[in-house]
Amino acid sequence: MDVLDKPNKHSLYIVVDNCRIHHYLYVMGAIENRGYKPLFMLPHSLFLNLIEECWSKIKKHVKRNPLPF
Repeated sequence: MDVLDKPNKHSLYIVVDNCRIHHYLYVMGAIENRGYKPLFMLPHSLFLNLIEECWSKIKKHVKRNPLPF
């Protein structure tokens, strides 16, 4: 978040999914203490979360190409 703390950048939202840890006071405090607002994604909206697509492709690749032991 240090990069986001540059001048005139405090009207930003931090987009987070609904993972339980993102609701903890420590995480919310870290976001709000810097002047940002948390914006929670809708439940079951994996199609909006780009990292989910990335993990999906990695999992498919690993299943199709298991490591030899």
